Formats: sequence, structure tokens, C-alpha cells
Amino acid sequence: MENGTVHADPEPRGATAVALLLLATLLIAGCGSYRLGPPQETPFQVLYVAAVTNESLAPQASALLTRELRNTFVRDGRVSLGEEARADAVLQVTLRDYRRESLATQPEDTALALSHEVEIVAHVTLRDSRKGHLYLDERIVRAGVQVPGRGDFTRAEYETLPVLAERLARQIVNQVLSAW
Repeated sequence: MENGTVHADPEPRGATAVALLLLATLLIAGCGSYRLGPPQETPFQVLYVAAVTNESLAPQASALLTRELRNTFVRDGRVSLGEEARADAVLQVTLRDYRRESLATQPEDTALALSHEVEIVAHVTLRDSRKGHLYLDERIVRAGVQVPGRGDFTRAEYETLPVLAERLARQIVNQVLSAW
């Protein structure tokens, strides 16, 4: 003790260096399996996207979703699209349900909805075309969008169908490509 001050013994430098080295080793080991970029490869390289079957009440959704699915796979780039005869896997999508639910009404007229939630439900099957086994068997995939009800709801609903198709396509592509 000099001049009334107390000096604490500093921590031994060797112990600090060992602790930092151990921490760095653990961090490096934990990140060793991390891969930058898309997730691991799929067991198929060429995919055939069959035309979407529409068993729901979604108006003209089959062609819209088929186009959006194909565009989303192309933009992703992890698999290429091809003809059914040359494809390693076949994707089949069936639209099974289309629902509208009122979210808000006017206080003076409860029958007039101010906005609706529209949801579409698809069943997705992904089959290995070489061996015939199923990667996905009737997997249920959903997407929804809020539709403003001001004015003509039918027109507003029709105008939101491309948004709904895009959301559903992204959900389906995620299920198909992220399962591995």
C-alpha cells in the first residue's frame, strides 16, 4: 500500500490468454460447418412443375400459381426446370381451399365488411421420378392476404390474387427446396 491506495493483484496473463484461446477455438469449431449461400443441395437437379390443379373456389388461380411457381424456382436457381420425361422429380400442386373472412365492419352496417382476409390452401406432392418414392406427400401449404373492402370487393379480391399466388409460390418453393 503506497500513499494510502490499495493495489489489487492483476489477473495472471497466462490464464487470460488460455481462456481467450479456448473461446476462439470453440467459436471456430462451431462455425466450421457453416456454409455461405443456399442450403445444401437437393437430391434432384431437374424439376418438372406440373400445371396446378384447382379444386378450390379461387378464380383463375391455376394458371397464375403455375406461372408464379415456375418463376420462383427459376429465380432461386438451386434446381433447373425441365420436361417431365427428363426431370429427376415432379411437383404437383392442388388448390383445395379458398376462404374469405371479414376482418372489420362498419358500425352502421355490420354486413358491409371493411376488409377481408383471403387464404388459399394447397396440397403439395413431390415425387422422385426415377425411383417413384415421395419426398412430400400431400403437404399442406397456406398463404393469406388482407383485402381492403372499400368499394368493389370482388375487384379488390381479383387484384390481390397475384399477391396471394406469389406468397403461396414462395411457401411451396421453400418447402420443396429447404427440406434437405
